[in-house]
Amino acid sequence: LAEKYQGRPFIGYTHTQRAQVVLFSDYLTAYAHMFCRDIKRVANFYEAVVPFIGAGALAGSSLDKKEYDKAINHFFPGAQKKPKSVENALDNVSSRDFLIEFLNILSIVQMHLSRFAEDMILYSTQEFDYVDLPEEFCTGSSLMPHKKNPDFLELVRGYTGRVYANQFSLMTTMKGLPLSYNRDMQLDKEPLFSSLEIVKDELRIMVKFVKGIKLKEESIAAALEDECLYATELAEFLVQKGVAFKDAHDTVGKIVRFISAKEGSLKMKISTMPDKLLKQFHPLLNGKDIKKVINPKFAVASKRSINRKVPKVDA
Repeated sequence: LAEKYQGRPFIGYTHTQRAQVVLFSDYLTAYAHMFCRDIKRVANFYEAVVPFIGAGALAGSSLDKKEYDKAINHFFPGAQKKPKSVENALDNVSSRDFLIEFLNILSIVQMHLSRFAEDMILYSTQEFDYVDLPEEFCTGSSLMPHKKNPDFLELVRGYTGRVYANQFSLMTTMKGLPLSYNRDMQLDKEPLFSSLEIVKDELRIMVKFVKGIKLKEESIAAALEDECLYATELAEFLVQKGVAFKDAHDTVGKIVRFISAKEGSLKMKISTMPDKLLKQFHPLLNGKDIKKVINPKFAVASKRSINRKVPKVDA
């Protein structure tokens, strides 16, 4: 999707308030970075987790290491990761750390899915109107004919509570158990399978959903006319002229407040302010430079992540 909309400007937010112009592709690859870290967490988990045998019911076994090695080679001849002889039997039968760790990874995946879902819900509303969601993943209303409800995304957001609860359910089960095994541990299966199935289903559907997202470029172009989006660029322009950032920040803030206070026939834009008026705020300001700075292409080009890259994951 980022490749499809390469170079298209978008609105960046902080505190859910308009902040700066960004690239839609950079917005999307921010989530790509999150999901790539999730993939690495899963890979690292599988790399680190080790199956043990030989704990018995509690205290280990009378068999010696040679017999265990023979059994492992016999029963797991082609295994990529063969079990090891148990290091501490009491720990082995009484610990579910590896399941809690895996549930934590799934919770982080779910958090990223939920944040993306919330963004898409928000940006598809008439109040924002930045994206058009694929029809087949939305539903209408039983009463209101005009509605297009983002049901799939809302369910992703809603299931986050279930996934988090599954992790804390197992942690709560384990938190007061004396060593070693207790029948309470049998209850580890339900939260594990529940979270795994939820996240798998969401990811499977989300892959199809993302392909159908359409950027509403006319609505975004209208939003980009908000000149407050370029206030930071204007301040940094003054900094490049040798003005201290504190003074540049203060100057631009005064201009924004001045413009915002104007109403009706007195209302004006920063880009249409005459030079004489601009120089009352700072002698280095002029209309020609202002028009250059208050521009989506300039705003995007003037900002960069130093080590910017698009994440890629080997299948």
